[in-house]
Amino acid sequence: MKDDSMVKARKALDGLWRETDLKGRCWGLRRNGNRYQDTNITLAQGKELVTISMDKEGRLLVHVFRKAKKSSLGETIKEALQAAALPLAD
Repeated sequence: MKDDSMVKARKALDGLWRETDLKGRCWGLRRNGNRYQDTNITLAQGKELVTISMDKEGRLLVHVFRKAKKSSLGETIKEALQAAALPLAD
């Protein structure tokens, strides 16, 4: 079963799961070209964020991100929140 790899990955990461500042399971839309479709595991510590997803063959993909000062998605999200008159921290 394809999801079995993700369940085993979550168990293998149990120590990190307890230690990281941010952790979660999330789901991506199932569509062509979406590398994050289906279930994902996300962990963040400090300026780093890692998301684990699966390819079509059920192999785990590890996506590593580092904090950026600006990004187009980040700016779009900030603009949407400001347009909704929500308070943003600096």
